This record gives sequence, C-alpha cells and structure tokens, in this order.
Amino acid sequence: MSRSQLILLVEDEAFVALMLHDMLEAAGFAVITVHTSALAKSVLATRHQEISAVITDIRLGGSVDGWDLAQQARSLIPDVPVVYLSGGSEQDHRALGVANSVLMKKPFTSSQLLSAIVPMMATAPAR
Repeated sequence: MSRSQLILLVEDEAFVALMLHDMLEAAGFAVITVHTSALAKSVLATRHQEISAVITDIRLGGSVDGWDLAQQARSLIPDVPVVYLSGGSEQDHRALGVANSVLMKKPFTSSQLLSAIVPMMATAPAR
C-alpha cells in the first residue's frame, strides 16, 4: 500500500485505537486516529478529499454511532470503503448489502483486518 492512502480510524478505546493505528501504519497506510464522532466529523469535513477508507467502532460516545458516522462519510465520499468494528452483539444486517463495507467482530487479527480492508481499497476510486 502507498502512503497516499489515508485511513480515518475512529475508536473510542485508547488502547485499541493505538494498536489498530500501529497495525495500519506497519502495513504502509497513513492513519488519522480520533476517539470521538465529533472529531471524526471534523476530519471528514476538512480532509474528505484525502480519505481512502474509514474504520469505525460501532459504539461511540456521543450522539452519533459508527453506523451514522459511516453514512456521513459516504455523503462526502460516496464509494469510501468502511470497516465497522464491533465488540458487542450488533447484528450484521446493517452492513449486509452495503457496497464496500464489512463488519468485523472484536477480537480480530491484523491479517483479518488487512484482508478485509485492502481488497476494498484496491477497488475504490483513487483519491
């Protein structure tokens, strides 16, 4: 992967966010990590033209969850790949049938995450 591919990572658990950030950087991605939906919306508003993918936890503090955040991202970046992360019992139906998206249940390995995100990014329009 090239450093020109920027991933917006939204994870409210600091330790999990740090591990994912390091994992993605080690795979060659540039990563912006935020811990709240409000910060994610700010990044989307100012840098949406640069973002190649969004990885978001479903359960985020605040009024916007990961599902809603992904919809907002897609309003700015229609074909952006989205990986939804879930540590709970969310149903897969919200991610099913949505192009360029996948739901990953925690815990998962770095190879599982990369196996999910890399093919979606390869087929997404270049930014």
